Amino acid sequence: ISTQQILQLSIFSNHSAFITTNNILYVSGNNDFGQLGDGTTISSSQPKRIHLPDDIIVDVATGEKHTIVLLNTIGTLATGNNDE
Repeated sequence: ISTQQILQLSIFSNHSAFITTNNILYVSGNNDFGQLGDGTTISSSQPKRIHLPDDIIVDVATGEKHTIVLLNTIGTLATGNNDE
């Protein structure tokens, strides 16, 4: 990560996500509801790379219990809690 530049950053109170200039999504923080999108509910204090379908990442947004990623051709991917 240290050699990559951050293109976009989204931070909520308990987790964050960022896109690098080489089109990689990283997440860190609380993962009680699966909001990091790594297939677990294990929190991470260090950025974790999230493997997405082969597409250009357009945008990322974090909310209280979820993360939403917009991909260029595939569309929207969401992870986390869906109770509201």
